[in-house]
Amino acid sequence: APTGDRFVGTPAYMSPEALEPGSELDTRSDVFSLGVLLYELLTGLDPWATSHADPVEIIRRRQNYDAERPSTQITDLDGEQREHIARRRQLDAGRLVHRLRGDLDSIVMKAIDSDPALRYESAAELADDIARHLADEPIRARPFTARVLVGKLVRRHRTAVIAASAVVLTLAIGVIGTVGGLLRARAAEQTARAEAAAAIAARDDADDAVHFLARIFDSANPLSHKARKRPEQVTALEILARGAERLDSDFEDSPLVKARLQEEIGRIYRRLGIFDEARKHLKASLANLESHGDPNSRDLADVQIQLAELEIRLANRETATFLLERALAILSAREESAREESAREEREDLRKRAEALDMLARVRRSGGDYGGAVEAQEQSMAIFRRLGGAVPALSAGHQNLGLTFSALGRWSAAEAEFRRAIELRKSVLKPGHPTFASHYNGLAMVIANQGRFEEAVEILVPLEAQLRSRLGDRHPKLANVLDNLGVQSVHLGRLEQAEAYLLEALEIRERTLGSEHPDTARSLDNLARVLEDLGRPGEARPMQERALAIREAALGAEHPDVARSLGHLARLAIGSRDFELAHRHAERAHRIRVTKLNSGHRDIGLSALDLGETLWHLERREEARRLFDEARALFAGGDESMRRDAEDAAARLAALGAR
Repeated sequence: APTGDRFVGTPAYMSPEALEPGSELDTRSDVFSLGVLLYELLTGLDPWATSHADPVEIIRRRQNYDAERPSTQITDLDGEQREHIARRRQLDAGRLVHRLRGDLDSIVMKAIDSDPALRYESAAELADDIARHLADEPIRARPFTARVLVGKLVRRHRTAVIAASAVVLTLAIGVIGTVGGLLRARAAEQTARAEAAAAIAARDDADDAVHFLARIFDSANPLSHKARKRPEQVTALEILARGAERLDSDFEDSPLVKARLQEEIGRIYRRLGIFDEARKHLKASLANLESHGDPNSRDLADVQIQLAELEIRLANRETATFLLERALAILSAREESAREESAREEREDLRKRAEALDMLARVRRSGGDYGGAVEAQEQSMAIFRRLGGAVPALSAGHQNLGLTFSALGRWSAAEAEFRRAIELRKSVLKPGHPTFASHYNGLAMVIANQGRFEEAVEILVPLEAQLRSRLGDRHPKLANVLDNLGVQSVHLGRLEQAEAYLLEALEIRERTLGSEHPDTARSLDNLARVLEDLGRPGEARPMQERALAIREAALGAEHPDVARSLGHLARLAIGSRDFELAHRHAERAHRIRVTKLNSGHRDIGLSALDLGETLWHLERREEARRLFDEARALFAGGDESMRRDAEDAAARLAALGAR
């Protein structure tokens, strides 16, 4: 809402009355925000085609132009854009426009009407009309006697209500795709009479799915005899969970429809950061498809790819690799029989192959196979370029290359890749979208590794605020940014602030990812270093030992992240004058880095210094001097950040008397 000369809120989602100073707001203002979100979920676009304009431009366009109907805006796009948006919704462009035209156009335009009196009274009315549309009933804004209570639900759980709306729409689109797939398959294989029977069966499946969607929201209806809570006490996650519980009973005789819904529910849980539930539903979908579907279907490959992405997030590299190899085998078999496929089907298979290669690149990078990661990533991006119009995929590909180059210490190359990723995303997403978080977080990291710490913080601070506003205080994306802020605060000498950032990141990661995840180890590692700098080595050591144990178990004993923990433990042991222990840690760390990293990587120089220092204290001076010389030579041939390493090395050697 307006506050002086500033706005508190996101203009693209704010109702007209929310943009007016002194206006009284009610639930219809929230309905407007949901309507804009509904528009974007259906079309991937915003109602006023503001794209990525700044807030002033957004407000100006809204004041001077009427919103386009969803079907109209899709129709006005060029062919490639229409096909891309439709493909994301598992339809062709013509069918998407047909689906939007009529009820969905009317529902959306009523929700975002500039006159509050003409909008739905509440989010419940909006959801009711969506359910009516799905059930082929006449749509209308039904008066709802408990609208005040529902208004409280919207105000107190705005994020939850938006998530619930996304649930309905995602599942609805999934059902449409499933029914269409069933009809096509049956029509291709059966006679005219069998086709009619198949159509009836598919229609029955669709009817069952529609009723399932309607029942998802029944638990939030205070007039329902099944209601167990007041509306303001019901969250979107509870609604989703209750719907998921009904899948087995509602679709006992329709395993393929159930598989599709299980996959969609799994995707939603994954996006919400609830990984245990996501895995449960994706694995159930996979089991249904393996038992009842075509062993060479794209759907089977797709759910394996989705499950692999989740396993990557949970650092289960072997499982993810197994799933991706199975998916790629299915897609390769389909490619060999491509003559029997339509051009559209062939493109979809290629797109899935590119997705699988992209994930395989991530798995290889997490395992320290950086050359293999670059190879798979470039293959993936080549396919996406061949297909054309795949901006999100190419953007993610550039980000993944940036992360791989970062792991190799090629900071300038990494920065260029992150900037390419951001520029591509800007062509399709609004500023502040959560998707930008990983791009900007990575950019800040590589900028900081080139010594530009203040510049990195200037990127991260507003990013933190945006993520808290959009995703809440417990999302893994927020933890990534907090972790990065903690590291940069150390470089700037703000140690207490760094500790606060890192403690919050650790709490989020333990809660969402678990206590044995490599990202949890990263938080422990960074926090241990801050505690040492704060003069608390007794707290730092067990924390770093825990990080080491997690990394060895999750990543393997020879992973570069294991060497990072060992290096810090060596430094702590030197501080406590336990030089034998320090030498064992430093020697192992240096061996891992020499084996796993390229010959010019700065971490090899850092571990050479650590190992040399332990040898110096153990009176093995000639061996120590050779390592010191190796480190100085490596730093001398590097960039600005490595020249600073050279200065730090000179200071350390001077303190030892080993110039």
